Amino acid sequence: MTERPEDRARRTAVTVGDEVEHVAARIVDCIEDLSLLVMERVADASPRSTAVSELRRAMTTLRRLAAPMPRIAGRIAAGTYFGVRMAVELYRTTEHGWDEGAASAAADGTDQEP
Repeated sequence: MTERPEDRARRTAVTVGDEVEHVAARIVDCIEDLSLLVMERVADASPRSTAVSELRRAMTTLRRLAAPMPRIAGRIAAGTYFGVRMAVELYRTTEHGWDEGAASAAADGTDQEP
């Protein structure tokens, strides 16, 4: 049984998406660790500062916004890979490339006015 190009591309797109999601999650974790370190240092310097409470609120908001980023990045990467791969497969399965197909249609005379 041969595997269809669509199935192979879909499976590879899922793998690409998973890998991008994993990398994006690691980046978000590193940024979060760095931001927590900065918050701790600021809090050590002046624990009662209003800047500390504002920074805490800002970091909470950033964490909430960054939480879906790995999944979104993975889906975008997978979709992009799948779209490009399907375009390549379509190009390969057609008898003529895009330019040759357009040229042959023009030579046909079907697009000319009577």
